[in-house]
Amino acid sequence: MEQKFSNNSIDLQMLRAIVAEHILFQFRSRYLDLHCATARERYELLFPSCAKFMIIIFLIIIFLIKSFVCI
Repeated sequence: MEQKFSNNSIDLQMLRAIVAEHILFQFRSRYLDLHCATARERYELLFPSCAKFMIIIFLIIIFLIKSFVCI
């Protein structure tokens, strides 16, 4: 069976370089956010990605409170 990339392939080296750059960029941006952004700024960055999940949790809490109070 023929391999798509050999170990010395230029394509494989380019792919490895791209992946390494992406990982380094992610690490650097997360590290800077952790040390430079306030807790509120980090929350505001996180909220759009978790908005649907947070709304579902909020609705569950509301229904639990309503059932406890018998409304």
